[in-house]
Amino acid sequence: VLLGAQFSAISSLFDYMDDQGVSIERLVLQNQATGLNDWEVSQMIGVINHGVSNAIDHGYVNPRNKGISSRSGIELEVLLYDEGETVVLEVRDRGVGLDDQVIDNLCREKNFVPASHQSRYDVLLLDQVSTSTSVSVISGRGVGTAAVQSIAADLGGEAHILPNDLGGTILKVSFPRTTSAA
Repeated sequence: VLLGAQFSAISSLFDYMDDQGVSIERLVLQNQATGLNDWEVSQMIGVINHGVSNAIDHGYVNPRNKGISSRSGIELEVLLYDEGETVVLEVRDRGVGLDDQVIDNLCREKNFVPASHQSRYDVLLLDQVSTSTSVSVISGRGVGTAAVQSIAADLGGEAHILPNDLGGTILKVSFPRTTSAA
């Protein structure tokens, strides 16, 4: 139900992608989590919306518009699974990935020093922080990933941004399973 509802919720992105000359080449939607309550499902839909929008814009469209080599075929994976007593949602793309120099500059600008459970890429979860120099219809304002961080906190969990070993970026949210879902 979660991923089916999400697929219809992101349909407006298709028009944006058409306008930008990109399309989805590969989309994996995998739901192996069990027993999520309605509130958790609604929160996951919010995370997926932000994650997919950021992946499309920052991983494919923006780099392409700047002349940086980027594929026109978008590869996305939205994975929801149980890991013991923890629910994990990952939005993975295989776009251009994170620019380490930009991340380091943002860390300095925001005086962000990652805690032991964080990485420097988590600077992107702060409010009003973006790697984009321009705003598009779907991202670039520096509020989407901060909203993801807020959702993770509301669920009693955490959010992280990681480089994808296969290229691109991973947005990962994990939270403890509720007793009602156990």
